[in-house]
Amino acid sequence: MLRKLTSNIKNTGGSEKAIIEFERIQALALLMSNRSEAMEQKLYQVALKLAISILRYINYIDVDTAFYEAG
Repeated sequence: MLRKLTSNIKNTGGSEKAIIEFERIQALALLMSNRSEAMEQKLYQVALKLAISILRYINYIDVDTAFYEAG
């Protein structure tokens, strides 16, 4: 769904800055979703690596929670 929205923004001539920003948020949503699923499946090493990857997007999420989850 987010991918469709991103492609629609690109096709309608949205600003390049807005497109890049939205793609970053889309990547963050994917990482957070995968981390949640990894935790449910008890894949703790994978979840930890995803939590560390999420730190790249620290300006979009709560800093304290992100660093706590990354260990």
